[in-house]
Amino acid sequence: MYKAHAEVTDDPPSSSPTTPLYICTHPDFSFHRPTHHQLIDLSPPAPLDDMVAGGCNLELTFGVSVHRMWKAAACEDHVMYPKIVPEYFASVELIGDGEAGSTKIFRFTPAAKPLSFVKDHVEVLDHASHTLRYKTIEGGYVGLTLKSITFEYRYEALSDDACAVKIKMEYDTLDDKPVGGEEVAKMKEGTARLLKAVEGYLLANPVSVNNFQPWPWGPRGLVRVRMIGDLSGGGGRLETAGASVGSTEEVDRCFFRKGASRLSVR
Repeated sequence: MYKAHAEVTDDPPSSSPTTPLYICTHPDFSFHRPTHHQLIDLSPPAPLDDMVAGGCNLELTFGVSVHRMWKAAACEDHVMYPKIVPEYFASVELIGDGEAGSTKIFRFTPAAKPLSFVKDHVEVLDHASHTLRYKTIEGGYVGLTLKSITFEYRYEALSDDACAVKIKMEYDTLDDKPVGGEEVAKMKEGTARLLKAVEGYLLANPVSVNNFQPWPWGPRGLVRVRMIGDLSGGGGRLETAGASVGSTEEVDRCFFRKGASRLSVR
């Protein structure tokens, strides 16, 4: 029977001049019979990259319905931002259909220095709960002070004409230092400024980004709808396309509710 023993040498090999090595002569070590002493390196593992995890929250209120704000700021931000904030957005590239799994690349003007672009990957776009979550995979503050950052937006109705947006940012820094208060304030301020710009545009253009969502062709009662003017004020009208391509249907009766997402025709 073999007897295992171990000893510590004070004179380790020159390849590891500062790390003591345990020498094990058990013949079954590593499930094979060694032909020489097996060296076991017990030096501590290499340290992981130093970084600090952190986050912040922000809540904003807007005088616009949750449906319009959700569609403009969450679903169509790649369309809205270059239109309403051209001094900061030079161009936008959408990879995908805009739903979860898509990637959006926002390219900035020199006014946004030191930022030149940001590449965001949409992880969640839940139209039922009005929840958006995306991760910046390149650009922005990633590579400058952050290793990664994820944003989550939750849109909640406060009334027919008001909503709240609750924002959560979670990040990992590049080094072992937390993000400074000034930089966090800049991230919050930039986010708030964009959403306030969307609100201002929607208030100034009540017809743009209306409460009706296009609805696919379907069985009885479901039609494509385009709202012209302010329907709630009595001066607008609805253009509808029936199930037969190229035909139109007169709306005999519809249940209109401000903020509705579909039109029921009977």
